[in-house]
Amino acid sequence: MLACALLLLAVLGWPWGRRQWRAASLLTRLRSGEAPDVATSELPLASLRKARRYASDEEGALVVLVHGVHPDGIDEPRFVRFAQALASAGLVVVTPELPALAGAHLDPEASIVLANACDEIARLERRRSLGVVGISFGGGLGLIAAARTDVIGAVLAIGAHHDAAALARGWVSAAGSRERYGMQVLAHAYAGEYFQGVPDPETAQAVLASLLREETPRSEALSPEARARIEPLRHGQDLSPAAPRLGAIIDAHAGDLAALSPRGRVSGLDVPVFLLHGQGDPLIASRESRRIHRELPDRARGGLLLTPVIGHADQRDVSLLEQLEVVRFMAGVLHALEQL
Repeated sequence: MLACALLLLAVLGWPWGRRQWRAASLLTRLRSGEAPDVATSELPLASLRKARRYASDEEGALVVLVHGVHPDGIDEPRFVRFAQALASAGLVVVTPELPALAGAHLDPEASIVLANACDEIARLERRRSLGVVGISFGGGLGLIAAARTDVIGAVLAIGAHHDAAALARGWVSAAGSRERYGMQVLAHAYAGEYFQGVPDPETAQAVLASLLREETPRSEALSPEARARIEPLRHGQDLSPAAPRLGAIIDAHAGDLAALSPRGRVSGLDVPVFLLHGQGDPLIASRESRRIHRELPDRARGGLLLTPVIGHADQRDVSLLEQLEVVRFMAGVLHALEQL
């Protein structure tokens, strides 16, 4: 149904209709889980250990796709499908793996690493500018990186955060199952402090890492002290036993978390910024994108869409009208990328 509606729109105006059609095709591929046939190769970067390039026969604008906090990094299956879908829409997509995000470490210099990677990718691809598409924390870092390098000419941030410290405090104060993953990331990022005083901190951190990978952890060898720290993050609805310790960690690392936050860093942007966020995002509330949008100067406000089509990093069944809203929004993103 979506494809038929957009086919009609495509014949009404060109290239406007073509962008609508490409955006609709992109959404359709993502919802179907289809893996488009695009060329894939490893890209050697001096600044990073791992990066991958995706391209179809039609090599259009260059896009750097940035993953979120996930142990699989650029190999996470949904992320790979997204990269393939973007490439099938005529974009050249490069996915650099950021060690901090793949390792669930909240490195305050992560945005510098990303900005440097973007500069290097542009040189390798012989492009004057590129777009950044960032997911979750990758979206927030993409916005900060855009303020650090002139090579970034447009940003699409999907489910991005505005203020990492305030977001983390929200997870801890709510301390329910919806915030579990965020609290696990915090505990892992600052494992030395979270497991301070337990006799087996390295083993405890390894068990926590397996939880982040959604694996069944081997926790039989854990000391009772370590198990008491991990169990609230692993089972049940009540994570409140972990909250006081994590709250103290957030306070101690407020400066590092601020360095990871777009807050206070986007008011001078001169490039179009598009913000896409799930209305019911259980991990990063959509108000985060609203706050980013308010802070942007008018010249950088490419678009803001809060939609039920996505959750956090997943998709949901919605009406045709709601899908068409996303198509319209993504067509605007494609138009901005075509100008690079």
